[in-house]
Amino acid sequence: MEKDIGAIKQIIETSQSAGLLLEKGMGEEFFLAKEALKTALLLKNLALISLPYETPAYASKWLPFLTKEGAPVPQKISISIPKEKYPVKELKYDEDNDYFSLLITVQGVNFNKDDLIFKETLPKTDSIFYFCRNFDSEKLNHFKTLIEIPEKENVILIKPGQETVSEKAFEIIDSFSFDNEILKTSHLPTLLFAAVFKETDGFKNISQGALRLAARLLELGADKETAENIFNQDKIPVFWQMLGRALARTAVDQNLQSSWTFLSKKDFEKHKAEPKEEFLLKILKEISQTVPGQTFSLILWPAPTQNAFDLNNEDEIWATIKSADAVKLNFLATELKTKNQNGHLKTGPFKTFSEAEIQIRRALKSAIF
Repeated sequence: MEKDIGAIKQIIETSQSAGLLLEKGMGEEFFLAKEALKTALLLKNLALISLPYETPAYASKWLPFLTKEGAPVPQKISISIPKEKYPVKELKYDEDNDYFSLLITVQGVNFNKDDLIFKETLPKTDSIFYFCRNFDSEKLNHFKTLIEIPEKENVILIKPGQETVSEKAFEIIDSFSFDNEILKTSHLPTLLFAAVFKETDGFKNISQGALRLAARLLELGADKETAENIFNQDKIPVFWQMLGRALARTAVDQNLQSSWTFLSKKDFEKHKAEPKEEFLLKILKEISQTVPGQTFSLILWPAPTQNAFDLNNEDEIWATIKSADAVKLNFLATELKTKNQNGHLKTGPFKTFSEAEIQIRRALKSAIF
């Protein structure tokens, strides 16, 4: 977190409205942490805007725990009048039971209502909470078509580092000094407990700080059983069927300390699955546990081309690479001209599986040797 908790508390205390921004393509744990923080900010009676507007597909299973938006950020509309054409002598505001009225007095010309320009201005908030993996000002700028971003001093980053995103979100929530009974009557503890559970892979990779947070959330009434049951719904037959196909198509290269998994278009079509990032990462996690001892776990798959000028409309080949060795993964990311996204990277597109394999093998040799 770029700002210390004292500075963040001061920003919140002087804010009447806040924006919650979730970077595109983030995992379920980020969504859950964002929803927990949203609940807390609504308890603080702040007007909120939460972006993106579209809800992730996995959000439906958490619907009973999600808090409605509450008071929206005020919307402003500007009405523009051409000054040269209409020299305004007087401007008044009036209202009755049915209408608000602007009384415009112009001199020497007849007024044409078609010359009025109505324009909705972007919603503006006093502060922004930006959930991301690695801060990128260009990605933040993508939200500028939807919301007016305040000065950088009032933009609070919530991204993984020495602490999990869940810990950072709770540190902010804890600074509000809510009475425990208020938190216990909200869904906040369950949402954040689920975020910790997801972020630590079911408590398999948990730090002392995250463990303490999980214990605190249980004290506050987090529904552990329900959260675990919801996550277990993810392990539907299609996942296990795809995992079986993935394992059958996995080979180990001891020289390059890596496991290689190749999934074809027919694999996805047969099981009616989509090559979404979170789905592929789940498969990679299972493979890395089933095929231990490898520095890198790779999965390669086809996806429809994003090139509008490709008349052949052939699939592109992409690869996701996972590793617990951050140093080697960072080096590999540099070689492949991509970024380490909190323990994994995505590279492509390639024209064929063969091209992808050749280029990635070349980069792996540099990363390992």
